[in-house]
Amino acid sequence: MQTALVTGGARGIGLAIALALAHRGITRLAVSARTEQKLSEAKEVLEASGAKALVFHADVRDFDAMASVIGETDKLLGRIDVLVNNAGVALRTPFLHMSPAAWDEIVDVNLKGVFACTALVLPRMLANGKGVIVNIASGAGKTGFPELAVYCASKFGVVGFTESLAKELKGSGVRVYAVCPGSTDTRMYRSLYLEREPAVKPEDVARVVCRLVAGEPVVPPGRCVEVY
Repeated sequence: MQTALVTGGARGIGLAIALALAHRGITRLAVSARTEQKLSEAKEVLEASGAKALVFHADVRDFDAMASVIGETDKLLGRIDVLVNNAGVALRTPFLHMSPAAWDEIVDVNLKGVFACTALVLPRMLANGKGVIVNIASGAGKTGFPELAVYCASKFGVVGFTESLAKELKGSGVRVYAVCPGSTDTRMYRSLYLEREPAVKPEDVARVVCRLVAGEPVVPPGRCVEVY
């Protein structure tokens, strides 16, 4: 029986991924997020689907907190077979109107959070000789958009990190992918684009993630799957 950890998993794409994994038979799930109330709701939804769900109020920017999350998941669920780095933030504004604090939050959550969680989980996967890491990037990790310069830079970084790490891990049994959703119906997207309707549902992204986890031939490791 496999275990998955999904960051930013209390709502939106992250919760859709956790639910889809549960429906695919990965019923030992750990979810982390910064919003405590949403975590309680997510636990109820996941357990109603038949999963054993652990929820953790933790910020991916806090290395020690995520180390505790991963340690507890290992202890209570046995191991981590699948890591989905989904936590993300965005701010839409002209670059020169952004503060250094905003740069830091976006890069620390979207990029350094991926580094931290991967660094904590990867040794365990290598010791087991197998595992899957899926990094949720964005269409903005393939194409630059105005008023999203720092967000785009962080997501381009996730795509580059994924490609590089997959090459390092070739032959190890650990597969690494990126998923690049287009405009997805999430709270974050609607806060950025009040004037545009999203084209993608969180469940569309979740289906792609499930295929990658299952080893279905979507793309080779290191590649980014675009979802539009």
